[in-house]
Amino acid sequence: MRAAHNLRALSEKFAVHMLIVSIYNDKQAAPSKDILPFCASWKQIRTRYPSKIRRAFRVFKDRIFRGRTRLPAEWARWNAKAEREIRSYIGEIQCDHIWVFRFTLLPWIRTLLDKRFKIWLDLDELESSTLERLATLFLKLGQDEMSRRLQREAEIYRALEKSYLPRFEYIVTASDIESRRLRDRFGGLSVETWPNLISLPVHENHREQKERAESRILFIGNMGYFPNLDAVRYAAGEVLPRVQRLLGRRPVIFQVAGSEAEAHRAEFARMNQVEWLGTVGDLTPFYAEADIVIAPLRSGGGTRIKILEAFAHRKAVVSTRLGAEGLNVLHGRELLLADEPEELAAACAELLLDAERRARLAAAGYAYVTIHHGQDNLKPRVTDLARAWSRQELAEKKALF
Repeated sequence: MRAAHNLRALSEKFAVHMLIVSIYNDKQAAPSKDILPFCASWKQIRTRYPSKIRRAFRVFKDRIFRGRTRLPAEWARWNAKAEREIRSYIGEIQCDHIWVFRFTLLPWIRTLLDKRFKIWLDLDELESSTLERLATLFLKLGQDEMSRRLQREAEIYRALEKSYLPRFEYIVTASDIESRRLRDRFGGLSVETWPNLISLPVHENHREQKERAESRILFIGNMGYFPNLDAVRYAAGEVLPRVQRLLGRRPVIFQVAGSEAEAHRAEFARMNQVEWLGTVGDLTPFYAEADIVIAPLRSGGGTRIKILEAFAHRKAVVSTRLGAEGLNVLHGRELLLADEPEELAAACAELLLDAERRARLAAAGYAYVTIHHGQDNLKPRVTDLARAWSRQELAEKKALF
């Protein structure tokens, strides 16, 4: 979603050509219909794991990183053919500037960091910090080996970030707090905040709800992302039972919607009072029926689009502090913040029992997302970027996204 919004914003000042490097998905697929109109052209580069992965990975490390033995595992998808395809495509479109989405693409664009192109990096989140947080979470869950593995991966990324981040022309992050961290950790970096944007719903959902026999709490998230799966388990196992005790006889339903969860369907079915919605094309009706939205995340990075989306649907939100990190919000003003199960349960129960408090928070959240994360928030940044990149006529400039 972040990449799509940034692409749209850039297309207002540049002819944007999109190059998809399929690190995680081998399937050839066109960009979605709402993205295609903003692309002057597009191409996908396949990056399948080689059959003889050990030998290929060794060659990769020797040729590209001078024998360095510790590299992120997903970089094994690199191959010389993919890199040649990328350079060929850049030559075909006579690219002026390059916008890279996420540091994980470094192996494929490393040789372009030679000052011939102005290359901006949309960091989205700092990989080393996100992995460190995941390592801490797995340690808390008693999975020591996984924790050690993630900590090693974080150390690898930290070393690579130190070596390569200063070589980018400019870096953008999703929040001011992330920008400050980058400046503190890597002195001298040129960093700017490009906030996540959210599309406001076409149909407003602030109409009065019908009286129901139960209360409904909603969680939205891709279950292929472990922090979301952990949040569901945490809420269902430790928060929801406490909420139910505080509400007495009034039933509480915890609705969960998100993709990539088929592997966990049976697990969700065993959870009391959890209603698994699966992959939902239009979430609007479920937001409309929800009393509150919860974001009990204990790991992750960047800013939480799920909270911005809940604000856009005029819903009161309860979140952990880490879940709301990066958003310029305050406890009691736009949402309620808590970390421990007892505190989260108390916050949920308070809002479920107080319709006026819910309405006040929902209104404040809607005002916040409209002002700080609406569709026009990137326009001045793109204008400044275009001016900084060149004095030539903007219509003649091209950018590779």
